[in-house]
Amino acid sequence: MKSIPELGRKLRVYFSGKITHSVLNFLTHKGVGLDSLYEWVEISPDQLRDTTGWIFADQVEEFLKQIELEYASEIGEDNFCETLGHMSESLKSWGVLDSVLRMMTSPKDIYSQPQRFISYFISPEPPLVNMDRQESKISFDLPISQEEYPYVTSYLAAALEALPTFMGESLAHVTWSGTRVTVRWDQLQDQLFKRSEETPNYKPELMRSLVNSLENNEKAIEKKDLQIRELENELMQMKARINQLISMESQPQLLLNREEWAAKATSAIETPLGNVYSFVMKLGDYMGRAQQLVTLMSALSGQSKQMKEAMRRMDWDYIRSEYPILIQSSINEINSMKEAINFLDVEMKEAEPAKAESCIQMNLNTIVSRAIESVQAQIPNRIEIDSMLFLDRPIELFPEQMEYALEKILSHTAQRIKKEGKIRIVTRPKGSRAEIEITDNGRVLRNTFSSKDSQLGVADSIIRLHQGHLTFQKGEELGATCIIDLPMKFNTQSESPLTR
Repeated sequence: MKSIPELGRKLRVYFSGKITHSVLNFLTHKGVGLDSLYEWVEISPDQLRDTTGWIFADQVEEFLKQIELEYASEIGEDNFCETLGHMSESLKSWGVLDSVLRMMTSPKDIYSQPQRFISYFISPEPPLVNMDRQESKISFDLPISQEEYPYVTSYLAAALEALPTFMGESLAHVTWSGTRVTVRWDQLQDQLFKRSEETPNYKPELMRSLVNSLENNEKAIEKKDLQIRELENELMQMKARINQLISMESQPQLLLNREEWAAKATSAIETPLGNVYSFVMKLGDYMGRAQQLVTLMSALSGQSKQMKEAMRRMDWDYIRSEYPILIQSSINEINSMKEAINFLDVEMKEAEPAKAESCIQMNLNTIVSRAIESVQAQIPNRIEIDSMLFLDRPIELFPEQMEYALEKILSHTAQRIKKEGKIRIVTRPKGSRAEIEITDNGRVLRNTFSSKDSQLGVADSIIRLHQGHLTFQKGEELGATCIIDLPMKFNTQSESPLTR
């Protein structure tokens, strides 16, 4: 006898949204309002209703337990999960699987391949071992125990019993003891024998082809939805990492305060998150089209030309080709978010040495020269940085931070000049203030600066910490110009962010 694989201990187990959707339909059938349910349940309403989605196994088990406790009087059933499973045919909560089962001609077709049914409800698909097949009985072991998931296994056992009802037959008999499942359908033999004598009004080969096609499409959709679910979990982990960065205890002389980091983090995740949401919505739309196609294929099962026309009208080929593209786009957006979070993390680490830095009076030209030297060593020779330093007096600044800000602006500009180019940097006095002018010949600065450019955003924050201003102007011949306006001395009546 083969040992049972420890699926749940090595891999995260998911149960299908078909289970939770069945619960909602059951409660609605009983006249129970769902608004109060959504207030306490940890699973989102969209997930609860998504028949192609997957939910953490522990969450589904807890959900069924809480439903039985919270709505005992409304449900009025001794065994809620068993009743729920037995009503599967009338609840119509399984999406495409409902249509597949109604196209079957014999319960034996389902029970002879139990892994096909089990895979609709458990992910990853559990291996079935120690299979014992008989004429009207089948037994097997699977790595989902009754002790670990009593509510879910009770539901699945009842759902297995209810499969013949999709073909107009009576319930089968299922026992689920530990990890051993046994299905008997002895009492169905007379009805099955009678049905076998009837002549179908369609070609069996065509029906089998339709069923296989529908099952394959359903599995493909569920696999993609599981990928989306895993991406969403990864997204939540990254958001938690951002919150960790934002919520770091504020200390004196920290480069950026928490509000500024919050703005940077929100800006970094806003667009990718919106795109992922859009992709998920498209997947939902495609699932709706697939369900329409199922209905049409069932009605036109004997007319292949009309069936092909229906598939053409539904753009089925386009949908199949678009799925992997959407998933890859989702992955790309998640990767973009990863890069943004990594950047925020690096920036925070680089900022830490500046905590103890003191404000001093220093020649700004020295800082500019050091920044130019640092950036020039990292950029291609085809890009030239020219300097004209006319500032003839010292100003108050935090030298390491100001040098860091200038490096960010210069390197950001140089990286975006595709061909040969020149960057010119000028310092000059302007009344009681100092001015730094950075000009490029490709109009890169103006076109790329925004709150979503993390490098320039950090530079802007540093300049504001020095009570300065960062502005951008569009030039006519020389390209775009960045103007950094700084006070010669800090205004002592204005609280510096570095001493908050």
